[in-house]
Amino acid sequence: MKNAHFIGIGGIGMSALAMMAKSRNLNISGSDEVASEITNTLKKRGIKISIGHSSKNVPKKCDLVIYSLAAPESNPERVEAKRRKIKQSSYPQALGEFTKSNQNICVTGTHGKSTTSGMLSKILIDCKIDPLVIIGTKTRYLKYGNFHNGKSKFSVLEACEYRRAFLNLKQYIGIITNVDSDHLDYYKNSDNYLKAFKEFAAKTPKNGFLIINKDDKRSVLAAKSCKGNVIYVSEKNAPKLNLTLPGEHNRMNALLAITAARILGCPIQKAVKSVNEYEGSWRRFEYKGKLGTSMVFDDYAHHPNEIKATLAGAREKFPNKYILCVFQPHQYARTKSFINEFPKAFLNADEVIVPNIYDVIGREEKVKPITPDQFVAKLKTAHKNVKNSNGFENTVTLIKKNIKKYQVIIVMGAGDVYKITEKLFKFSSK
Repeated sequence: MKNAHFIGIGGIGMSALAMMAKSRNLNISGSDEVASEITNTLKKRGIKISIGHSSKNVPKKCDLVIYSLAAPESNPERVEAKRRKIKQSSYPQALGEFTKSNQNICVTGTHGKSTTSGMLSKILIDCKIDPLVIIGTKTRYLKYGNFHNGKSKFSVLEACEYRRAFLNLKQYIGIITNVDSDHLDYYKNSDNYLKAFKEFAAKTPKNGFLIINKDDKRSVLAAKSCKGNVIYVSEKNAPKLNLTLPGEHNRMNALLAITAARILGCPIQKAVKSVNEYEGSWRRFEYKGKLGTSMVFDDYAHHPNEIKATLAGAREKFPNKYILCVFQPHQYARTKSFINEFPKAFLNADEVIVPNIYDVIGREEKVKPITPDQFVAKLKTAHKNVKNSNGFENTVTLIKKNIKKYQVIIVMGAGDVYKITEKLFKFSSK
């Protein structure tokens, strides 16, 4: 195989896999719906990028088409690949195939996958264990942000559970950060979601390891299916940490990463020193700078428990400061599914602004099951200081008007809400 084409190459995981394939001397091309920082970066690295989807994007010489799980069979490039009988693989299938001969550390869980993967990658690199790294975020410790072309037999792979994607990977060490409930548009209910994690645990080889949070009940249930060695991690009797990232959830992420690193031979002192130096990654409580005296952070949290943990960490770090959370719910169906869990998630914020609900392409019904006004009304049952700002421009205007009040601003969500941060700083530079 010499030529591969990526549909949805601008995705965080897809872009890392494309860089990996290019490092193996494959000719790579790709397409995405819109141009982005990621597609522009890939173009600078010598990958041909097409914006918009068309049958003409599939090169004349093409041995494999790799598609994002967001690309349906009706995508014109997938239709063209089928017409020409070109082999097609989904992103998780291709990732599994490319890494099947490695000893993989697969990091999964409802929350904390990216942070734990980033922490573990840094520890292993600092300990001179040079792993292949493919993770779902960008971190300054990796030259390419989300990809490191390590030369050892080990890989650190962020293993997403959506549509059972993680079952395509072959793990030597599995890490389950936690098992909550998510992606109910696919799984339908919490039991099916847990069942997928049980299947993941069952794939651990007899000489392999599964590392879990001892205090997470559903992780413990999933671990009962493991045929290998299960390691239960708890904050009790754990090494003392002095992390730059706040919050109990990040302390557990760090302990899980340290435990995996020790299995691979990293000395405990080096592992602790490395993780204490970890300054976070793209959109994971990422400090963006100051607007006047207001500190601005970007965060990817979109599930109620992620929001709760992130804001608890923020309150731990800033116990006496006025915290504004600008939150964009992610996907109408998901927002409706968790509507009863959202209100109490924001209690550590002094004020909440909701600009809109992010519409996920290819995963939404024509008739929306909830509106921003209905979402805000629900939040107000537990939090009095919540408002619908009706769009990004109005949000920026509202923040600008009250900037002296906001000591900490957290822009939160998995969609395009980060553009509000960009607009705020563009305004401040005028």
